Amino acid sequence: MPTQRSISMLSTGLLKVVFSCLATALPVYRRNAKRPPPAGPENVECAAALLLLTTMLDSHLTRLMCLAPREGLTTEAMLSQKVDTYLSGDNHAQLRSHLDEVVAARDAVTHAHLWDRATEHDADSRLLSDSWSISARTHRTSRLKRTVDLASGATTSRTLAMNVVPTNVDLYDVAKALIVVCRVMAELEHEHGNPAAWIGPFPSAEDLVPLFLPDRRDDELEAWISGLLGQLHEYHVEDIVRLFDLTIHRTSGKPEFFGISCRR
Repeated sequence: MPTQRSISMLSTGLLKVVFSCLATALPVYRRNAKRPPPAGPENVECAAALLLLTTMLDSHLTRLMCLAPREGLTTEAMLSQKVDTYLSGDNHAQLRSHLDEVVAARDAVTHAHLWDRATEHDADSRLLSDSWSISARTHRTSRLKRTVDLASGATTSRTLAMNVVPTNVDLYDVAKALIVVCRVMAELEHEHGNPAAWIGPFPSAEDLVPLFLPDRRDDELEAWISGLLGQLHEYHVEDIVRLFDLTIHRTSGKPEFFGISCRR
């Protein structure tokens, strides 16, 4: 019999776990419209989802690296280096910049960046002021300085407003990251084809379908993201539509979002 060959890549299989984290965070998010900071249970699940999502993309790119190798590129390369290699054109500059901001938020969680919080309350425990400052013990990486206006005291990235205070990472951050990652994968598939950069269907997740795909017309990543976006607070919906130039169609009162991947 001929030898069968496979590679050790988790790739899009991790998406089910990402959405499992979001399913746990979503009820907490819905009950707490005011932020930052998000409630603890939402923050923890979403921080984990962000780590898994960027790991999934890294795995997907490493699969591409195996099937369509580039000279000198190995698993030692950082995620950004892989993206710069396979999506190198000027037409991808904005997408690479958006991913840089997503990775900055990921780095804040991965490397446990320290920020100091100062709050002031009145006699009835009502919050009067709330401010954050980056700790002297937090290393200001080139990515952090590039993506966040630290001099102004900003705690979010310049364009996508991704939280870089680990305890402020929330469901809306993951929603934005999902769109960016989906667009990166769609561009990779467009440029490098099937099978090297094939995305494929969403992994089996029957227990999550009622929450994210109530109509279940298709089972692709864009549909799952659309199902998540439809449950965001209205001010987050307005913001994400503006940031990513999305279109909303409402059928029977249920919003459906188009333009998530830009390719489909």
